[in-house]
Amino acid sequence: MITKALYSESNLEVKFFSPPNETHVSHSISNWQNNYKQSGKHLNVETISVNDLLNSENLKDRHIEA
Repeated sequence: MITKALYSESNLEVKFFSPPNETHVSHSISNWQNNYKQSGKHLNVETISVNDLLNSENLKDRHIEA
């Protein structure tokens, strides 16, 4: 399992904000459910780009259609 956030750049740290209802599992980087506040309960997650992910998994030579 890869424990990074897929993003346009690698090696950044982004906040994934917890939902107001803790029984829900969907976290958000925009915290829209809490009026976009930058405070509150969150997870810090390191990012990885698509290219870096493919390289790290030795998939860079495979053809992938999106």
